[in-house]
Amino acid sequence: MKRLVVGVLAHVDSGKTTLSEALLYRAGSIRKLGRVDHRDAFLDTDALEKARGITIFAKQAVLTLPAGTVTGTPLEETQITLLDTPGHVDFSAEAERTLQVLDYAVLVISGTDGIQSHTMTLWRLLERYHVPTFIYVNKMDLPGADKALRLRELRGRFGDGCVDFTPTVPAEERAEALGVCSEPLMEAVLATGTVPQADLITAITRRQVFPCYFGAALRLDGIDDLLNGLQRDTRMPPDAGSFGARIFKIGADESGARMTYLKVTDGVLKVKSNLVSRPDARVEFEENEAIREDFGDLTGKVWRSNVLVTSTNIKVEAIGSGKKIRGRKHRNWRPDLLILDDIENDENVRTPEQRAKLDSWFKKAVSKAGDDYTDIVYIGTLLHYDSLLANTLKNPGYKAIKYRAVISFSPEADLWQEWENIFTDLSDEDHEENARKFFEAHRGKMLAGTEVLWEEKLSYYDLMVMKVTEGEASFNSEEQNEPINPEDCVFNEEWFDYYNEAEMDFKDKDFQFFGFVDPSLGKTKKSDFSAIITLAKSKVTGYMYVLDADIERRHPDRIITDILEKERWLKRDFGRGYKKFGAETVQFQWFLKEELAKASARAGLYLPIEEVPQTSDKTMRIQTMQPDVKNHYIKFNKKHKRLLEQMFHFPMGAHDDGPDALEGCRTIAKKSKRFRIMDRRAAGL
Repeated sequence: MKRLVVGVLAHVDSGKTTLSEALLYRAGSIRKLGRVDHRDAFLDTDALEKARGITIFAKQAVLTLPAGTVTGTPLEETQITLLDTPGHVDFSAEAERTLQVLDYAVLVISGTDGIQSHTMTLWRLLERYHVPTFIYVNKMDLPGADKALRLRELRGRFGDGCVDFTPTVPAEERAEALGVCSEPLMEAVLATGTVPQADLITAITRRQVFPCYFGAALRLDGIDDLLNGLQRDTRMPPDAGSFGARIFKIGADESGARMTYLKVTDGVLKVKSNLVSRPDARVEFEENEAIREDFGDLTGKVWRSNVLVTSTNIKVEAIGSGKKIRGRKHRNWRPDLLILDDIENDENVRTPEQRAKLDSWFKKAVSKAGDDYTDIVYIGTLLHYDSLLANTLKNPGYKAIKYRAVISFSPEADLWQEWENIFTDLSDEDHEENARKFFEAHRGKMLAGTEVLWEEKLSYYDLMVMKVTEGEASFNSEEQNEPINPEDCVFNEEWFDYYNEAEMDFKDKDFQFFGFVDPSLGKTKKSDFSAIITLAKSKVTGYMYVLDADIERRHPDRIITDILEKERWLKRDFGRGYKKFGAETVQFQWFLKEELAKASARAGLYLPIEEVPQTSDKTMRIQTMQPDVKNHYIKFNKKHKRLLEQMFHFPMGAHDDGPDALEGCRTIAKKSKRFRIMDRRAAGL
């Protein structure tokens, strides 16, 4: 029996869980199709998942495909462990953890929305982990779904390896498309007009070919074709003698006991065996087709998961960061080469103590592990301005090369700003496609003067999409290797105090609500968002809670509509509206305030608008919040990510509309005084 681990990944709302349900149903593993919107999906078992209608935690299920024959090709009985991963970007870490255990992946793409921002992130991760990938274009039954358009998009973004495997495609047409994917396939097509099954499977395994299927999972359209492809065009990874496994998930059972989920890659796990986590170097030598093609079978007398001696008598050892490294030898020789590959992650650069610990290991262990003939190669991404890698780049003893994804940016800032406005207009269902059309119409001017590091991997357009979707701070760190120095920022992340929404009762009459709008109607980078901030201030403690932080691009008339809707929301959910609502009265903002007052009166809401003529410097105003943040007088909600990002990176970040509106809201809230009527006689007056 062939056994595979297959992951299902997608941008949120592409139909990933629906596809997983359909695969299990058609394979006979479940008897009833569940639906996300009906909250009865087989794989969405957590209460929070059912409530929100999204996948939060990776789930696994097993399906078995019987032996048989399809289009003349014999099919081996196949058992597939299906891993359904979260699609929402907030839970992408949960999805990424599963990639290291996948034999194959199914990337789900919406037939109406096409390739979206998180789709590109997933594609890059699949490439990084060398996961062979099948593509299923879902929702092809909906209006606007165009197969030809989607296939062109796939080939344009992912390469010519995206080949239509729909059974209705003529064999000659498919063979012709496969021929351009690799040299062996081209030779086979030229010689016989067909592609041998073994060569096709090899090309898929090497990520040279990405079979594409089109259908509608909710209607079970295209599901059987995809299952046949997973059974026919795949192969099981080779086994080895010793036990090996990879952790992909840590959870808890019904009693709360810790559960660790493993994919067993080799051997047998015996009762009471002690498991030690360590890198598996052997797998790379056995499964990396490029290594095997260049060097052949290197299996030597020592062939364990973390230590191996090749047939050419070269010793290779994989060691985790922070582990003992000094004293290692092969015969009488110390290591000739030490390669440090991504030894830093988001966790071990988080605090000064963690950074200092890694730095000490590097200086006391790594640098002392070799001899005068030893070379040390350090490869990684700058995750923190004070990281080990950042400091090593400044060390004169090392030759440093810093790569940036974008070598030179476009001077056409206005055109790219117009493109960004189209791309981020969520009110337009076709905003991504329309943004692409705008770019194609102005391609020459928008790309003039630009240069990227690796055009074939990430084009300038792809990188601009990343910059917009992932945030400038993340882009600068991950793609440009230029993390922001917190010392240049006003607000320290450690100062921020977060409240638990579930523990707060803002219906209590003790709270008063204050609002402020920063319309940000200018044309500069730092004024292209509008921000509406709502604070709940306790009359007893004086603490101010950020109740709502609405920061996005809006037309002026929509700003007014959204403010009035927030007044209705407060009255509906908390029994009272704003005590005061602040609006800047500078230039156009004065006109907006007047229009807001008129619209409020027409709606019968009579918003208590307070004019705020801002005359002092914006940066100085925002800096005045520092004591209130540091002393926890202002309390934040972790869900307001855009506001928090702008606060953390102020004034070095690209946007400051949120902090500006928060400062205005805080100011009018602090000006509000509480008066109490007293009985003069009771008071002895």
